[in-house]
Amino acid sequence: MTAFRELATFEVVHGKRSWPWVAFTADRVAFASATHIHTRGLDGPGPSFPLPPDVDLAVFALSSESVAIASREVLAVLDGSAAERKRARIDALLGEGAALSALAFDRTGKRLWLSAETETETVIALVDTTSLEPVGVLRSAALPRPSLHEIHVHPIDDAALVLAACGEEGTFARVVGFAGDEVSAVPGALDAGGIAAGFVGFSADGARVHLAEADELRTHAWPTLHELSSVPLADDFVSSFSGAVLGDDIFVDGDLADSQEDAVMQFDRAAIHGIVLPGPAPSGMWAGRLGALSIVAIEAKGDPSRAR
Repeated sequence: MTAFRELATFEVVHGKRSWPWVAFTADRVAFASATHIHTRGLDGPGPSFPLPPDVDLAVFALSSESVAIASREVLAVLDGSAAERKRARIDALLGEGAALSALAFDRTGKRLWLSAETETETVIALVDTTSLEPVGVLRSAALPRPSLHEIHVHPIDDAALVLAACGEEGTFARVVGFAGDEVSAVPGALDAGGIAAGFVGFSADGARVHLAEADELRTHAWPTLHELSSVPLADDFVSSFSGAVLGDDIFVDGDLADSQEDAVMQFDRAAIHGIVLPGPAPSGMWAGRLGALSIVAIEAKGDPSRAR
């Protein structure tokens, strides 16, 4: 049985931006204010990157050496000294009318995954960070709107999982990969959608994907996303559609239906046997994993917001 303990607290100033206004690397969290992107690790505050005054930030991503920022029209990459290295227009990269929904650096930090929508298509692209030239562009049928995209980079393969939360239509997924010479899509069981669910994490060996539904933890095979197992959550436990894989354990964030108290369920690596951990549970939204065994939780209200 594992209990959470608080390591640090800090304030997140987000300038009332639309969510998400955070991004993660393996050891840093970044958050965007009105004028800067700030970073922090487990050992304290890190470097800040001033935002170009002519880029109205919509989404951003962080690597160990760079920050990628995008407005609805422009994508730019800043290096470690906050100097702008390169910029390109979104419509030149993805096509006329493309609205960028999410971006993330690949495992090497040398390329960027982009996920976007037009009126008729979903567009996923891989872009070289030095030139901002497309490595490959994939187009598929439009997803139900409105949709909120997330890109989760696989820990071992040169691939990514693009999840789109599409309200009452459920959660849709696209699996894309880079084989060293071309970008390709992997047909999957969630291409046409599934039950509304949030990303919990990849298993340590990368062979499974864990998703939290309102009342179940469901595990899918990588990369086809066919279902391997599902297990009901505790009777009084309602998930917040989020969680984390920390070490060999799987954690699902949520609350107790009767008391509305924050609560966490812990499952073993098989994703079958779970228990509700004794409180107190971390309060706030689980924004992402920091390091191997820590998570960042952020209060949903306030500017600045309290992060733990």
